[in-house]
Amino acid sequence: LPISGLRLRQDFGGLRALVAAQTGGAPNAPDADASKDVWLRVEGTVLDAGPWRLDLGGAILRSVGPTDDAGRLAWSLDAHLEAGAALLQAEVLGQSFVQAKRDGGQVDPQKGAYLLFGYTVSALMQPVLRLGFFDAPGLATGVDAGTTDEYDWSLGLNFFVLDDGPRGADRYVDHPE
Repeated sequence: LPISGLRLRQDFGGLRALVAAQTGGAPNAPDADASKDVWLRVEGTVLDAGPWRLDLGGAILRSVGPTDDAGRLAWSLDAHLEAGAALLQAEVLGQSFVQAKRDGGQVDPQKGAYLLFGYTVSALMQPVLRLGFFDAPGLATGVDAGTTDEYDWSLGLNFFVLDDGPRGADRYVDHPE
């Protein structure tokens, strides 16, 4: 089966909660085992005054069920500040894969962060400058987890086409989790 699942969202005034469960497979690939990814995201508007709006949020994802390869635990914390046409957003994230059978229970930690600045230049266009890093020991170099502090830095310029959809961190998918 391709990735499928269930997503529930509930708004409580300035607080929003999202709970989801989905197959643990890769995009457009059959689910290889019985494990599923379950995640919870909570975000809230802590300031909404005039042109200023500040949203803070966090999420946690956990693989549950039997698996032949890795158990996954991921988390993120983010801030989203809008001031008129300007946007400042930041996120820190981390995840670990517990190599249950392949590496005898070794934990493979990964971490990253980004900062972006955007400015809405028209009703439909928002250019965004982004600086970020990701540290994933062992994935790119084949080095065992914990033996390297090398980071993959990225700098990018993106253009987002805006719509009348929801505000906050779920406006666009920033990283596929």
